[in-house]
Amino acid sequence: TAGIGVAAVLVLLAGISTVRGDLDDIGRVSAAHARLLSEAQQAAPAFPVGVPVVHVRAERESPLAEIAGSPRGLPKLLYPRHQDPYGLVDVAALFDLVLAGRGLEARIVPDGDPRLQGSGSLLVHRAGGFAWQPAPAPLARAMDAARAQGTYARALVATSSR
Repeated sequence: TAGIGVAAVLVLLAGISTVRGDLDDIGRVSAAHARLLSEAQQAAPAFPVGVPVVHVRAERESPLAEIAGSPRGLPKLLYPRHQDPYGLVDVAALFDLVLAGRGLEARIVPDGDPRLQGSGSLLVHRAGGFAWQPAPAPLARAMDAARAQGTYARALVATSSR
C-alpha cells in the first residue's frame, strides 16, 4: 500500500510540474504577442487610410521557434507565420485589431493589384518595433526589392469599416 501511495504522489508531482511548465509556455507565447501588439499600437496613429502600405519583415526573431525548441512543459507544435512580424500573427489581422478603435479595418492587397503600381507607404518591422519609411513608386518595386534581399513583404490597406 505504501508503494502505491508513493507512486501516486510521484505521478501527481510530475503532473503538477508538467502543468506549471505548460502554463509557463503559454505565458511566453502571450508575452510575445503582447510585445507585438504594443509595437503595432505605437505605429497605428500614422497608418494612412485608403493608401496601400507595404509591410516588410526585416527582423529575424522567432519567439515561437524558441518556445517550441525549449518547452518547459510538454512539447508543442507552434506554427510560425513567416511573412508576418516575429512570425506571430497576420499583419493585416494585427492592424485590423489596432485600427478598429478608429473605425478602420485592414486587409491584404494581393500581388498584382493595380494599387501597387502607384505610391504609398512602407512599414518596416525590425526587432523592437515598426518604422515608417518613404516608399518608392511604384510600391510593387519596393516589394520586389525587399524580397530580393531575402525579407518578406506584403501589402495591406486600411479602409473605413462603416
